Amino acid sequence: MTKEIHTIHWNQVKDLSKLNQELVKDFDLYVFWPAPFNADACFKSAGFEDFEDSTDKGDKEFEMIIFNFLSSLDKAGDFKIRQKAFEKTYKVGLFRRKRIMQDTELYEQLDCSFNNDSSDNLIIDFGDKAVLVTGEGHALFCVLTKDSKLIENILKNIGYGRKTKKTLLKWEKILPREFSNKYQNSKNNKK
Repeated sequence: MTKEIHTIHWNQVKDLSKLNQELVKDFDLYVFWPAPFNADACFKSAGFEDFEDSTDKGDKEFEMIIFNFLSSLDKAGDFKIRQKAFEKTYKVGLFRRKRIMQDTELYEQLDCSFNNDSSDNLIIDFGDKAVLVTGEGHALFCVLTKDSKLIENILKNIGYGRKTKKTLLKWEKILPREFSNKYQNSKNNKK
């Protein structure tokens, strides 16, 4: 059976000096994203070009990638949503099979962060060993951790027969705004 999503791209963001140190702390930053996905101007400007219109089959594959991703992160500790993508009820679109995740709120928050570029971004702590940041309407998983075995486990589990490819992009074009020092400064000024 042919897979619609053929590759899981990933890389470690090496230069963290220009990022929001309050969020990054002492962690390493890894990013993961599936390909292909719908054309996206931010990813294109970052140097990525593997785009294709999504299909129902591709959407279902993405659901399983998310499930496998969260299952891997769950090994770092229980999750706690630090920052929600939205506060009001959001109509769930992408994840039609709620059986994948038991926690409906987590499910809806992820759906919103991957599909709505005007929502807040989602930040989830997994114990004290990992943080997941998603958002900007991108299918981009940003993981903060010091646990290299966790990253190995994620790569092993989310690919599920797909190739994984280390890909370098212009990170400043696609990282969620919470990684920006400008964002953190504006948030601190509002306090």
